[in-house]
Amino acid sequence: MVSKEISNFEPARQTLYYSRSAMTLHNIEEEEAVKELVSILDQTLSVSAKINEVIGRLSEKRVTLEEKMIRSYFHTLSAELFSINSYIHQAMADIYQPKNISESERSLKASERSARITSGLVALSSQLAALKTLLSGLTAQLDQLIKVLTFNLNFTEQYFEHGFYAHITNDENFLAQISDFKNLLKTNCN
Repeated sequence: MVSKEISNFEPARQTLYYSRSAMTLHNIEEEEAVKELVSILDQTLSVSAKINEVIGRLSEKRVTLEEKMIRSYFHTLSAELFSINSYIHQAMADIYQPKNISESERSLKASERSARITSGLVALSSQLAALKTLLSGLTAQLDQLIKVLTFNLNFTEQYFEHGFYAHITNDENFLAQISDFKNLLKTNCN
């Protein structure tokens, strides 16, 4: 007996996989949305790893006021990134297993449930598009700082720190942008 989902198989949007007990449909659109979300999660973790490297390298030099401010800035930024990661994981969990499921939701057919999951993941992925741009800019900023910290700590301390701190807080201020993005993300989804 062939289920209704399999009889409505659309090759352009789904791939058929076999399991031990039955065939199930795999939605390509859902897979692409999940891969995009995982890519964003990976990117935030990569940026956090670079922040850890910066903080470690800053600890190798003599402490200055600017260095303390830079360190504090990046600690706060990393905390914001982990908060966003936590939010993304929780949002994905809620899409797959909603906390308050109504009776009508429980009675949904597998294809309807799959469509709800796919649309939720695609919507979440599209909400995070701006974050990718922010993370790319932040990565370039961190790469510049790591390059200078690797080059010469004395140069960093004497000539670079003051201007760099002014640049990250006044010109680019990724911390404020990431904080604003996190707050907007949480507001849109509540």
